[in-house]
Amino acid sequence: DLTGQVFNRLTVLFRAEDTTKDGQRCWYCKCQCGQEKSIREKNLKRGLTQSCGCLKKERTGDANRRHGLTGTPEHVSWVLMKRRCYNQHEPKYPYYGGRGITVCDRWRESFENFYADMGKKPSPHHTLERLRNFEGYFPGNVIWADKKTQARNTRRNHLITIGSVTKPMAAWAEEKGHQSSTIRQRLNHDWSDEDAVLTPVGAKRGNRPL
Repeated sequence: DLTGQVFNRLTVLFRAEDTTKDGQRCWYCKCQCGQEKSIREKNLKRGLTQSCGCLKKERTGDANRRHGLTGTPEHVSWVLMKRRCYNQHEPKYPYYGGRGITVCDRWRESFENFYADMGKKPSPHHTLERLRNFEGYFPGNVIWADKKTQARNTRRNHLITIGSVTKPMAAWAEEKGHQSSTIRQRLNHDWSDEDAVLTPVGAKRGNRPL
């Protein structure tokens, strides 16, 4: 029984008669601001709902007073960047935070710092793009990029696995003294990943030197 318990700004008054579509229990709560609202039990216990909604409004107001850019394309990109890296309920999390992609402290804690480093989006078609896809979000590794640039960056960072080691094409090229273009050409000629990376420049694979 949660009656009388306090969760952040919410005090539980009594068990609500209504339930969610998936059968979750709800509790009728009174917020510190005076508003009363039915809240899911799970959201109360996990801290997902901390007020009737007034807390979010206050935080948004504070953000607007600080930089006046809440809701702008740049601010939205900043919010989504952090969500991909730290919100496990975000659909894209497995491809970002789930594989170790993080946001540097300078950007994670301050939109103002992010905006100072990145500036305005050049156009509505530009989005955040990491130059080295196996590294996180930090100054020097992130640009505003259009779809053409993103496609080119994806090709440049094509992942290649040799044995138990997986690295981007550019990293293998640097390690083996090749050009990325040489490895790419070899792959386009149906060479295996191992042959494309490990065969010395100028050596032959069959009758095809590359």
